[in-house]
Amino acid sequence: MDETGEAREPGKVMLVEDDPSLLKVMGYMLQDWGCRVIRCRDGYEALDTLRHIKPDLIISDLDLPFIDGIALFERCREMAGISSVPFVIISAIPDAEERLEGIRDGLAGFYAKPVSMESLRKIVSALFGEGTRQGS
Repeated sequence: MDETGEAREPGKVMLVEDDPSLLKVMGYMLQDWGCRVIRCRDGYEALDTLRHIKPDLIISDLDLPFIDGIALFERCREMAGISSVPFVIISAIPDAEERLEGIRDGLAGFYAKPVSMESLRKIVSALFGEGTRQGS
């Protein structure tokens, strides 16, 4: 919601996921809700993209090749213009919450995989308000 209490239009969501099918499905859901989706397959691609594009939300898998979700989050917090972007981690790793212990307070959220359509919708609605288009 904006300062007037009006729902904001969904913005740019960076989705960082190394599983091609999850990247595709989650990306389509976000697009269906009106979000512009920036898809990245690993942490390096995300960091490179962040040098040129500032998303309104970052949703990242925890267990990524090269740079995991925690390292990506920490690097984002050091980047000018990106440090305040809400960051959500998703993971299927059983001990994920323990691994997030040191950074948990800085995250906008953590969701266990498989991330349901309802959970993904909550993530988007929390940032962009209830004005996001309802998907079919």
